[in-house]
Amino acid sequence: MDYYEYMVVYDDYRKLRYKVSEDVYDKVVEARRNKAIVEIPVKTLDKVFWVNKIGIEDDLRVFLKLYDDINQSLLKNNGRLVEALNSACIEVARTTYEDTLKIINGEAEIRNKSEKMVVNIYNVLNYMNKTEYKFITKESLMDVWEMIIDGVCENSYLWEKGKYRTGDIHVVDSQGKIVHTGVPVNKLDDVMDEFMDNYNYIDPDKVFALVKSFVLHYIFAYIHAFCDGNGRMARLLNNNYLIQAGWDKFRRLSISSAINRQRTGYYRSIDFSNNSFGDTTFFVKFMLKSISSLMYSIITGGN
Repeated sequence: MDYYEYMVVYDDYRKLRYKVSEDVYDKVVEARRNKAIVEIPVKTLDKVFWVNKIGIEDDLRVFLKLYDDINQSLLKNNGRLVEALNSACIEVARTTYEDTLKIINGEAEIRNKSEKMVVNIYNVLNYMNKTEYKFITKESLMDVWEMIIDGVCENSYLWEKGKYRTGDIHVVDSQGKIVHTGVPVNKLDDVMDEFMDNYNYIDPDKVFALVKSFVLHYIFAYIHAFCDGNGRMARLLNNNYLIQAGWDKFRRLSISSAINRQRTGYYRSIDFSNNSFGDTTFFVKFMLKSISSLMYSIITGGN
Protein backbone atom coordinates (compact mmCIF):
# COMPACT_ATOMS: atom_id res chain seq x y z
CA MET A 1 0.00 0.00 0.00
CA ASP A 2 1.48 3.42 -1.02
CA TYR A 3 -0.96 5.61 1.00
CA TYR A 4 -1.37 7.86 -2.05
CA GLU A 5 -4.82 9.01 -0.90
CA TYR A 6 -3.28 10.57 2.21
CA MET A 7 -1.04 12.70 0.02
CA VAL A 8 -3.72 13.85 -2.43
CA VAL A 9 -5.92 14.89 0.51
CA TYR A 10 -3.29 16.39 2.77
CA ASP A 11 -4.83 16.38 6.25
CA ASP A 12 -2.84 17.99 9.02
CA TYR A 13 -1.36 15.53 11.51
CA ARG A 14 -3.78 16.27 14.32
CA LYS A 15 -6.74 15.52 12.07
CA LEU A 16 -5.01 12.51 10.56
CA ARG A 17 -4.44 10.98 13.98
CA TYR A 18 -8.19 10.97 14.59
CA LYS A 19 -8.94 9.42 11.18
CA VAL A 20 -6.59 6.42 11.15
CA SER A 21 -5.11 3.82 13.49
CA GLU A 22 -1.70 4.41 15.06
CA ASP A 23 -0.10 1.84 12.76
CA VAL A 24 -1.53 3.46 9.64
CA TYR A 25 -0.61 6.92 10.96
CA ASP A 26 3.08 5.98 11.22
CA LYS A 27 3.04 4.49 7.72
CA VAL A 28 1.38 7.59 6.23
CA VAL A 29 4.07 9.79 7.80
CA GLU A 30 6.77 7.55 6.33
CA ALA A 31 5.08 7.49 2.91
CA ARG A 32 4.76 11.27 2.85
CA ARG A 33 8.40 11.70 3.85
CA ASN A 34 9.56 9.29 1.14
CA LYS A 35 7.91 11.47 -1.53
CA ALA A 36 9.72 14.68 -0.57
CA ILE A 37 10.51 17.13 -3.38
CA VAL A 38 12.56 19.53 -1.25
CA GLU A 39 14.59 18.68 1.87
CA ILE A 40 16.49 21.21 3.97
CA PRO A 41 18.46 19.69 6.86
CA VAL A 42 19.15 21.89 9.90
CA LYS A 43 21.66 20.07 12.08
CA THR A 44 21.46 22.57 14.94
CA LEU A 45 17.82 21.61 15.43
CA ASP A 46 18.34 17.95 14.58
CA LYS A 47 15.59 18.40 12.03
CA VAL A 48 14.96 18.14 8.28
CA PHE A 49 12.32 20.41 6.76
CA TRP A 50 10.66 18.88 3.72
CA VAL A 51 7.76 19.14 1.26
CA ASN A 52 5.70 16.27 -0.10
CA LYS A 53 5.73 16.23 -3.91
CA ILE A 54 2.28 14.72 -4.41
CA GLY A 55 0.73 17.00 -1.80
CA ILE A 56 1.59 20.15 -3.79
CA GLU A 57 1.29 18.83 -7.37
CA ASP A 58 -2.15 20.26 -8.15
CA ASP A 59 -1.41 23.57 -6.42
CA LEU A 60 1.89 23.89 -8.28
CA ARG A 61 0.27 23.13 -11.64
CA VAL A 62 -2.32 25.88 -11.13
CA PHE A 63 0.33 28.33 -9.92
CA LEU A 64 2.58 27.75 -12.94
CA LYS A 65 -0.30 28.17 -15.41
CA LEU A 66 -1.46 31.43 -13.81
CA TYR A 67 2.09 32.75 -13.50
CA ASP A 68 2.59 32.10 -17.21
CA ASP A 69 -0.74 33.78 -18.05
CA ILE A 70 -0.43 36.92 -15.94
CA ASN A 71 0.79 39.91 -17.91
CA GLN A 72 3.16 42.42 -16.35
CA SER A 73 0.88 45.23 -17.60
CA LEU A 74 -1.82 44.01 -15.17
CA LEU A 75 0.43 44.59 -12.16
CA LYS A 76 0.82 47.93 -10.40
CA ASN A 77 3.89 49.87 -11.52
CA ASN A 78 4.93 50.43 -7.92
CA GLY A 79 4.97 46.78 -6.86
CA ARG A 80 7.41 47.54 -4.06
CA LEU A 81 4.95 49.86 -2.37
CA VAL A 82 2.18 47.26 -2.73
CA GLU A 83 4.46 44.67 -1.12
CA ALA A 84 5.55 47.07 1.66
CA LEU A 85 1.99 48.14 2.44
CA ASN A 86 0.61 44.61 2.63
CA SER A 87 3.54 43.24 4.63
CA ALA A 88 3.00 45.99 7.20
CA CYS A 89 -0.76 45.40 7.22
CA ILE A 90 -0.21 41.72 8.03
CA GLU A 91 1.43 43.11 11.18
CA VAL A 92 -1.77 45.13 11.81
CA ALA A 93 -0.55 48.43 10.34
CA ARG A 94 -3.44 50.68 9.31
CA THR A 95 -2.86 52.98 6.35
CA THR A 96 -3.57 53.16 2.60
CA TYR A 97 -1.70 52.92 -0.68
CA GLU A 98 -2.64 56.51 -1.53
CA ASP A 99 -1.37 57.95 1.77
CA THR A 100 1.96 56.12 1.67
CA LEU A 101 2.43 56.93 -2.03
CA LYS A 102 2.26 60.63 -1.12
CA ILE A 103 4.96 60.05 1.52
CA ILE A 104 7.42 58.30 -0.79
CA ASN A 105 6.79 60.94 -3.45
CA GLY A 106 7.70 63.64 -0.94
CA GLU A 107 4.19 65.11 -0.88
CA ALA A 108 3.44 64.29 2.77
CA GLU A 109 5.18 63.56 6.07
CA ILE A 110 5.04 60.32 8.08
CA ARG A 111 2.29 60.78 10.66
CA ASN A 112 2.19 57.50 12.61
CA LYS A 113 3.75 54.11 13.27
CA SER A 114 1.76 52.36 10.52
CA GLU A 115 3.09 54.69 7.84
CA LYS A 116 6.62 54.39 9.26
CA MET A 117 6.41 50.58 9.03
CA VAL A 118 5.42 50.78 5.35
CA VAL A 119 8.13 53.30 4.48
CA ASN A 120 10.78 51.19 6.24
CA ILE A 121 9.87 48.09 4.23
CA TYR A 122 9.69 50.11 1.02
CA ASN A 123 13.18 51.48 1.66
CA VAL A 124 14.52 47.96 2.26
CA LEU A 125 12.98 46.71 -1.00
CA ASN A 126 14.69 49.56 -2.85
CA TYR A 127 17.94 48.78 -1.07
CA MET A 128 17.73 45.10 -2.02
CA ASN A 129 17.01 46.01 -5.63
CA LYS A 130 19.93 48.43 -5.90
CA THR A 131 22.46 46.19 -4.18
CA GLU A 132 21.28 42.96 -5.86
CA TYR A 133 20.96 41.35 -2.43
CA LYS A 134 22.19 37.89 -3.43
CA PHE A 135 24.56 36.75 -0.70
CA ILE A 136 23.53 37.32 2.90
CA THR A 137 25.75 37.41 5.98
CA LYS A 138 24.90 38.07 9.61
CA GLU A 139 26.06 41.66 9.16
CA SER A 140 24.00 42.32 6.02
CA LEU A 141 20.97 40.66 7.59
CA MET A 142 21.34 42.85 10.69
CA ASP A 143 21.61 45.96 8.49
CA VAL A 144 18.35 45.15 6.71
CA TRP A 145 16.60 44.23 9.96
CA GLU A 146 17.60 47.52 11.58
CA MET A 147 16.13 49.37 8.59
CA ILE A 148 12.87 47.46 9.01
CA ILE A 149 12.42 48.14 12.71
CA ASP A 150 13.74 51.73 12.71
CA GLY A 151 11.39 53.72 14.92
CA VAL A 152 8.82 50.90 15.20
CA CYS A 153 10.60 48.17 17.19
CA GLU A 154 8.69 46.20 19.79
CA ASN A 155 10.33 43.97 22.43
CA SER A 156 13.44 46.15 22.17
CA TYR A 157 14.48 44.96 25.64
CA LEU A 158 15.48 41.72 23.86
CA TRP A 159 17.81 43.52 21.45
CA GLU A 160 21.53 44.19 21.72
CA LYS A 161 23.41 45.76 18.82
CA GLY A 162 24.93 43.17 16.49
CA LYS A 163 23.11 40.24 18.11
CA TYR A 164 20.01 38.22 17.45
CA ARG A 165 17.32 38.41 20.15
CA THR A 166 18.51 37.86 23.72
CA GLY A 167 15.41 36.13 25.14
CA ASP A 168 12.43 33.96 24.25
CA ILE A 169 9.72 35.21 21.90
CA HIS A 170 6.42 33.80 20.66
CA VAL A 171 4.55 33.71 17.34
CA VAL A 172 0.87 34.53 17.71
CA ASP A 173 -1.98 34.22 15.20
CA SER A 174 -4.54 36.90 14.31
CA GLN A 175 -6.55 35.96 17.43
CA GLY A 176 -3.52 36.28 19.70
CA LYS A 177 -3.09 32.52 20.17
CA ILE A 178 0.53 31.36 20.57
CA VAL A 179 1.28 29.07 17.64
CA HIS A 180 5.04 28.82 18.04
CA THR A 181 7.95 29.72 20.33
CA GLY A 182 11.18 30.69 18.60
CA VAL A 183 14.40 28.68 18.70
CA PRO A 184 16.29 28.96 22.04
CA VAL A 185 18.72 31.87 22.23
CA ASN A 186 21.78 29.64 22.70
CA LYS A 187 21.17 28.03 19.29
CA LEU A 188 20.47 31.17 17.27
CA ASP A 189 23.97 31.85 15.92
CA ASP A 190 24.45 28.28 14.69
CA VAL A 191 20.96 27.84 13.27
CA MET A 192 21.11 31.18 11.45
CA ASP A 193 24.49 30.24 9.95
CA GLU A 194 22.80 27.14 8.55
CA PHE A 195 19.85 29.19 7.30
CA MET A 196 22.17 31.58 5.46
CA ASP A 197 24.10 28.70 3.88
CA ASN A 198 20.83 27.33 2.50
CA TYR A 199 19.59 30.75 1.43
CA ASN A 200 22.79 31.64 -0.39
CA TYR A 201 22.52 28.67 -2.72
CA ILE A 202 19.89 29.17 -5.42
CA ASP A 203 19.12 25.99 -7.31
CA PRO A 204 19.19 26.37 -11.13
CA ASP A 205 15.89 24.47 -11.31
CA LYS A 206 13.39 27.33 -11.07
CA VAL A 207 10.50 25.20 -9.83
CA PHE A 208 12.68 23.66 -7.12
CA ALA A 209 13.86 27.17 -6.15
CA LEU A 210 10.23 28.34 -5.99
CA VAL A 211 9.27 25.62 -3.53
CA LYS A 212 12.50 26.06 -1.59
CA SER A 213 11.82 29.79 -1.20
CA PHE A 214 8.60 29.03 0.67
CA VAL A 215 10.31 26.47 2.90
CA LEU A 216 12.99 29.05 3.73
CA HIS A 217 10.22 31.56 4.51
CA TYR A 218 8.75 29.06 6.97
CA ILE A 219 12.14 28.19 8.50
CA PHE A 220 12.96 31.85 9.09
CA ALA A 221 9.61 32.31 10.85
CA TYR A 222 10.22 29.08 12.79
CA ILE A 223 13.61 30.31 14.02
CA HIS A 224 12.31 33.78 14.89
CA ALA A 225 15.81 35.17 15.26
CA PHE A 226 14.90 38.76 16.09
CA CYS A 227 12.96 40.49 18.84
CA ASP A 228 10.56 41.96 16.27
CA GLY A 229 10.06 42.13 12.51
CA ASN A 230 10.57 38.41 11.82
CA GLY A 231 7.50 38.12 9.60
CA ARG A 232 8.44 41.20 7.60
CA MET A 233 11.98 39.84 7.20
CA ALA A 234 10.71 36.40 6.13
CA ARG A 235 8.51 37.91 3.42
CA LEU A 236 11.24 40.25 2.19
CA LEU A 237 13.73 37.38 1.98
CA ASN A 238 11.16 35.17 0.22
CA ASN A 239 10.47 37.89 -2.34
CA ASN A 240 14.18 38.54 -2.87
CA TYR A 241 15.00 34.84 -3.25
CA LEU A 242 12.35 34.42 -5.95
CA ILE A 243 13.67 37.40 -7.91
CA GLN A 244 17.24 36.12 -7.66
CA ALA A 245 16.01 32.70 -8.85
CA GLY A 246 14.56 34.24 -12.02
CA TRP A 247 10.90 34.67 -11.05
CA ASP A 248 10.98 38.25 -12.31
CA LYS A 249 7.24 38.95 -12.05
CA PHE A 250 7.67 39.05 -8.28
CA ARG A 251 9.27 42.46 -8.75
CA ARG A 252 5.67 43.66 -9.12
CA LEU A 253 3.61 40.68 -7.93
CA SER A 254 3.22 40.98 -4.16
CA ILE A 255 3.65 37.93 -1.93
CA SER A 256 2.37 39.90 1.05
CA SER A 257 -0.73 41.00 -0.84
CA ALA A 258 -1.58 37.33 -1.41
CA ILE A 259 -1.00 36.54 2.28
CA ASN A 260 -2.86 39.59 3.56
CA ARG A 261 -6.00 38.52 1.67
CA GLN A 262 -5.95 35.24 3.61
CA ARG A 263 -4.16 36.15 6.82
CA THR A 264 -5.88 33.54 9.00
CA GLY A 265 -4.83 30.80 6.57
CA TYR A 266 -1.24 32.05 6.73
CA TYR A 267 -1.03 31.53 10.48
CA ARG A 268 -2.93 28.24 10.28
CA SER A 269 -0.46 26.88 7.72
CA ILE A 270 2.43 27.84 10.02
CA ASP A 271 0.65 26.09 12.88
CA PHE A 272 0.11 22.91 10.83
CA SER A 273 3.75 22.97 9.70
CA ASN A 274 4.94 23.15 13.31
CA ASN A 275 4.79 19.36 13.47
CA SER A 276 7.48 17.09 14.83
CA PHE A 277 8.22 15.58 11.40
CA GLY A 278 9.52 18.72 9.64
CA ASP A 279 6.68 18.53 7.11
CA THR A 280 6.20 22.05 5.71
CA THR A 281 3.84 20.94 2.92
CA PHE A 282 0.97 22.81 4.58
CA PHE A 283 2.81 26.14 4.39
CA VAL A 284 3.95 25.60 0.80
CA LYS A 285 0.41 24.65 -0.24
CA PHE A 286 -0.90 27.83 1.35
CA MET A 287 1.67 30.01 -0.42
CA LEU A 288 0.98 28.44 -3.82
CA LYS A 289 -2.79 28.69 -3.36
CA SER A 290 -2.83 32.24 -1.99
CA ILE A 291 -0.57 33.60 -4.74
CA SER A 292 -2.59 31.71 -7.36
CA SER A 293 -5.78 33.23 -5.96
CA LEU A 294 -4.25 36.70 -6.22
CA MET A 295 -3.06 36.12 -9.79
CA TYR A 296 -6.47 34.79 -10.84
CA SER A 297 -8.15 37.83 -9.30
CA ILE A 298 -5.79 40.18 -11.17
CA ILE A 299 -6.20 38.35 -14.50
CA THR A 300 -10.00 38.31 -14.25
CA GLY A 301 -10.22 41.90 -13.06
CA GLY A 302 -11.42 40.97 -9.59
CA ASN A 303 -8.64 42.77 -7.69
